[in-house]
Amino acid sequence: MLHDPTFWTLIAMLVLVGFFTTKGKPALKMMGAAIDQQIEAIRARLKHAQQGLTAAKSQLHKTKEAFAKAMHAADDIRLRAESEARALLEDSRRGIDRLIRVRQSSAQERIRSEEEKALHEIRSDVARQVVAKLRSRLQNDQDQDVKLADLASVMARLHTGTHPSADQQMTLDQHWRKP
Repeated sequence: MLHDPTFWTLIAMLVLVGFFTTKGKPALKMMGAAIDQQIEAIRARLKHAQQGLTAAKSQLHKTKEAFAKAMHAADDIRLRAESEARALLEDSRRGIDRLIRVRQSSAQERIRSEEEKALHEIRSDVARQVVAKLRSRLQNDQDQDVKLADLASVMARLHTGTHPSADQQMTLDQHWRKP
């Protein structure tokens, strides 16, 4: 029997029951108090965790609101920037169009001036050639007074750019033809 484990288990149980019946109430009270302390500690940690959770949820809500406001502000900034960019582009286009018109007008004015200058030079050259030709013919003709007046008239017309009428042209042609 001493070697039987069941025997020793029975003896341990009897000692334990005896211990609890004689001195067990204070030990149970101590164990109960220790368990109660553990329960209170767990409750305190749970309460602290609940407060932390509540604070985290509050912070998350505030962060989400701030993020939404920031996104709204960013959208407003983007829309304003796009609007300003469109306005600047339109102003630039109008400025370029104005500049092109001014430059075209200036170029046309320069062209017109150069054309007038060239036309004046051509008329002057033609007038000099005509005068030279007329002088050489006048030296050969007898009716010099009429022809000198016609020469002055032709010179004036060449410088002003007017053309003689059909009657005047016939008269000129008759006077200047070689016999």
